[in-house]
Order: sequence, then C-alpha cells, then structure tokens
Amino acid sequence: MWGRLSSLSDRLAYVFSVGGMGKRSREQRRSLPVGFADPVAPRVTLVPPYHVYICQNLRWDERYPCPPSCMLNTYRLESRSHTGWDRSFGEEHKGVRAVRYDNDVFFVATHADAEPRAGECVVKVHLAGICATDLEIIKGYMGFGGILGHEFVGTVESGSGQWQGRRVVGEINCACRSCDMCQAGLSGHCRNRSVIGISGHDGCFADYVTVPEINLHAVPDSISDEEAVFVEPLAAAYQVVKQYPIEPRTNVAVIGTGRLGLLVAQVLAATGCNLLAVGRNPKTLLFCEKKHIQAVPITELVAKQDRDMVVECTGAPEGFNIALQMVRPRGSVVLKSTFAGPGDLNLAPVVIHEINVLGSRCGPFADALDALARKEIDVSSMVSRTFRIERGVEALGAAAAPDNIKVLLKINPR
Repeated sequence: MWGRLSSLSDRLAYVFSVGGMGKRSREQRRSLPVGFADPVAPRVTLVPPYHVYICQNLRWDERYPCPPSCMLNTYRLESRSHTGWDRSFGEEHKGVRAVRYDNDVFFVATHADAEPRAGECVVKVHLAGICATDLEIIKGYMGFGGILGHEFVGTVESGSGQWQGRRVVGEINCACRSCDMCQAGLSGHCRNRSVIGISGHDGCFADYVTVPEINLHAVPDSISDEEAVFVEPLAAAYQVVKQYPIEPRTNVAVIGTGRLGLLVAQVLAATGCNLLAVGRNPKTLLFCEKKHIQAVPITELVAKQDRDMVVECTGAPEGFNIALQMVRPRGSVVLKSTFAGPGDLNLAPVVIHEINVLGSRCGPFADALDALARKEIDVSSMVSRTFRIERGVEALGAAAAPDNIKVLLKINPR
C-alpha cells in the first residue's frame, strides 16, 4: 500500500506527479539529489480516498513506496496547520493552479493559462463552490474532462474595458447567440453551447476562468465573496418560482435537503406557501427548522398525494418516485437533480394521475443578487469548510461527506 500522510501539521509534503518515475530503477530513484526537478509534465495526483502521497526531503524514502509511473515534481506543499497549506515553488513554476478531472481527479500546479475566446473576459477567481454536479461529473456525468467548477466569484483581469477590475459572478452557459434557440431568447438552451466546468469549457477550480462578457454580473459591495459564491445555485433555486407560480395557499414539498435543496426551501418559504422539507441528513433538517421550515426525515414521511407541487432535489434516481407518491393528481413535480447513470423510473403514475413534470435548471442571477443584497437568504450558515485550492481533491471528498453542507475552495482570496 502506498504511504499516506496521516498528519498535515509541521511537516513538508512533497507531492508526486504522474510521469516517468516508474521507468527509473530503485537505485536511481534513491539517489535523487535534493531539489531534483524532472522535466516530465508536472501533473499532481491525489488518489482516492484523498490521501497525499509523499517523499520526504525530496529524496526517495523506503517507507513511502512510489505509486506506479510516478515522479517527483519541482514544487512542494508546506503544511503549517491542519487548515491550510502554503505553496513554495521553484523557478521552474509556470502556469496556473487548477483541479482537473480526466478519468480521475487531480491537482495541477502548473496548468496552462486560460485562453479567452472572442468576447470572453479572464476572471481571477477568489472563491469557488463545490456542488453536487461536480461530484456527479467525477462519477461520469456529461462525460466531461477538464478543469472542474462552475460556482465562483472573482475579479475581471482582462477583456472588456467596462468590466476591468470589477468583482463579478458569471452565468455558466456559453451560447453561440445565432442558433434558433438563442434567437428565440433561450440562450441557456443554445444548441451549440458549452457550459463552464460541465461541458466543453474549463471551469473555475483554477486561478483564472474565462467567461463570456455577456454572462458577467457585477457584485455589489454589500455582498461578501462568501455570499456571492452562492449566486449560481441560488439563481437555480429562483428558477423554480419563475417557472411555477406559488401562492400562500399552495401546498409545496421539497425532497432533498442538500446544498440546492436548502436554497430552494428558503426561496419557497419566502412566498408564504405551506412548505414541507423532506431529507435524510439530521444536520440539514435542523438547518430547516432553524429557518422555521417544517422538516421531516424521509424515514418518517407519510406520503398522502396531497401536495400541489413537489420540488425534487435529492440528486438520486429514487427521488422522482418519492415525488410521485407525494404530489396530488394533476399536480406538478419539478425536477432539479442531475446525476450520472440511468434511473429506474415508473412513469405509469404520471399518466394515471396526469402529473405535470417540469425540468428546472439555471435561473436568474439578478434575482439571486438582489436577495443576497437584501439578506433575504441565509447562505453563510451553509458553509461547513473552506480549503485552499492545493487541497482541492480533499475538498471534493469533504463535499461528499454528510457532515458538511457547503464546501468552498479558497483560490485568490481578497
């Protein structure tokens, strides 16, 4: 078994990169001088379950056998505490830091600089948020390969003069602006679109991300970075009330009290509707109760087919079937979940009970920014942990843990 770094405090961790070390003999590896830099591509791999594999003093250490086909990189990560890592790079360091997915998740210390396309700005990322979609991409959702991440706040460094130096968030759909959907005002469904960090466009788990100028939204000074990083998922929550009119007498349920579910629940609660939140995690159910939102564990749910609308945010295939058990005949089910792999669906109840099924995806950034500026939605209490980007792989593991609600990546903090 590879050696694993069990303690992060008061020791230097020199991280391996995928490359040609496996081609060298053990004697060659053990004779590497201090500060040795191999010219092979500097890619860093932190292998699930997200332990850091080390070689002390930049020399081969018998206690930490090298993974197959590995080499020592030119940089080191210095750990001074359990909560943060300081970077120390040699003169060879070039490029940007990034967290990529290419059949595996790994941190890259010297990724190629972001290259903007026509009409795009380069944004220096302050904070980025990890969401369920990122975790599903790692499982194969969308077949994406590249830099992960689509929730961010940052400062425009280059591109349009009117945006230069401004703090921004960005919509994730990069549209062609010329296809029939774009011409119909549905650029979010552009037939030729790429999606930041999800499809055909590198994401924001990096020092820089390229964003179409038209996608940018300025962040008011009254909104902190820690709040602004929630704009993208909060906008998705507001899309529900854009698509389905909610009145105080409307009986609504939210299934799934994860990251998105908690935002949807808060948005719906503001309408005054009769709201019920259903979930598995005692921590997130308690969050709802503190916000005066009625919450019940899924194990105690008695489905009565009495809900006018059910918003499905479970992130799991079984969520749709639970929603069908709760919605009334001729009611509506709003689907928010995206997940890797096929689901086992029974669509007969949809036909029998004439259920309206509505997909719901990205939403209005302006509404999300207004709500955050007015402090109508509590996002700060949702942040469980914040990691430096060098610990991005570990952060993804933490985001999947039930003890954490929202995990952020601190990249270039102000």
